Amino acid sequence: MKTRNVRPGIILVGLIVGLLWAALSASPAWADEKEHVGEAIEHATEAAKAGRAGDTAMLVEHADGALRYAKEAQKLMPDAHLDEAIDELEAAVFQGRAGNADAGVQHVENALEHLSEVK
Repeated sequence: MKTRNVRPGIILVGLIVGLLWAALSASPAWADEKEHVGEAIEHATEAAKAGRAGDTAMLVEHADGALRYAKEAQKLMPDAHLDEAIDELEAAVFQGRAGNADAGVQHVENALEHLSEVK
């Protein structure tokens, strides 16, 4: 029985292709997470504007939208700042539903600080 020697170059090429495939397949999740965080920031910004204007219904609507996007980002790439932002957005929705615009705005602003820290 004759055995063949595998050339080191073939192994190296296989290793490089495997590493490239792994790097490229991980990129979309990162891009999706950043997109979700960006959407969460947009909604949270609108929620704060609405709350400052005393419109608790729109504060709740936008804070809830921000919350949904933050949770989607958290599923893709767990992050402590996303945990904190989610907690703050949940509190903002609660306060908005209770008619407490000022408290809702404070929670949204706290969430925005954490969302801006997501890496």
